[in-house]
Amino acid sequence: MHLDAFFTSLIVLATPTYSFASTIITILIANALFVGSYRLMFSTMLVVVSTVLIGAITLPDLHLLDEQLNTIIASSIFLLIYLSAFALAVYKLTRQLIKLNSKVKTLSLTDPLTHCYNRLYLEDSLNKEIQRSYRFKIPLTVIFADLDHFKKINDQEGHNAGDIVLKEFVQLVSTSIRNNVDWIARFGGEEFIITLPNTSAENGAKLANRIREKVSQHNFVLADKPIHVSCSFGVTEIDFNKDELNAEQLTSNADQALYKAKENGRNRVEIFTEKN
Repeated sequence: MHLDAFFTSLIVLATPTYSFASTIITILIANALFVGSYRLMFSTMLVVVSTVLIGAITLPDLHLLDEQLNTIIASSIFLLIYLSAFALAVYKLTRQLIKLNSKVKTLSLTDPLTHCYNRLYLEDSLNKEIQRSYRFKIPLTVIFADLDHFKKINDQEGHNAGDIVLKEFVQLVSTSIRNNVDWIARFGGEEFIITLPNTSAENGAKLANRIREKVSQHNFVLADKPIHVSCSFGVTEIDFNKDELNAEQLTSNADQALYKAKENGRNRVEIFTEKN
């Protein structure tokens, strides 16, 4: 672009007419903005101005050639049309870029199978929820959910059947939690984390039991064959009377409660205590 600006300025000096000079320099600067943003535009303008000034100093007799008024008007209209078209193109490309960036961001934070949040979103957002909870002394509950005997479903019914169960489980959870407040993320495999801001462990356990009953009563139909699916839950909440926890420690507490639920026969809800 800088070489183009230099040689274009030489051509302008060789043909010093208003319509030619204004048109070609405007197009050059607009293209610089389109290709490389404001930094390239300003550096291109600097090259043009420097070259023209040097030419004016070395060629003192240089002056704009006389042009008819209709030529000046025509060139001005052309510039207006060109810049308007250029602005419209940039606007459309910017809109497309914003949409693509939004789509990429969504895909990067979403589990491709179940369409709930993924581990990356969990690790980032749960820490933010914890910090907010400690700052404003607002309760925060985390539920660790695990589908019982899921490996058996995959082994007997196939992985496609397992995928169907996972997707329907997330749908059941999504219809049970508060929109734009609570959220669910896939921790890995058949394990999920449900985050409940401004919720106590007691109320979180009640919600987990409602989800557990929904899952137990739901008809999972795989290849025209209904199967029974159950789920175990471990519930924990932030204790403001103890040291501040991070996301890993909080999920670990929920996992310990989940382990207790598994030990006690599965298809049940347990709340974390220090004795776990």
